[in-house]
Amino acid sequence: MANQFPGALLAIGKKALANPDFVQRLKDGKEVAEIDFQMLLPKATIANELAWRKKNAA
Repeated sequence: MANQFPGALLAIGKKALANPDFVQRLKDGKEVAEIDFQMLLPKATIANELAWRKKNAA
């Protein structure tokens, strides 16, 4: 299947990065947020992502 839809896996991966509870959101019919690539700056690390989440928590 990945050979038929290579872009689909990338799209799902980006959604999963933006939504750590991605699978549960899909199951519950909840909104799935778009990724904000600022969360991966200046370097894509877990520490930078967590700092971004803390800073942008609503």
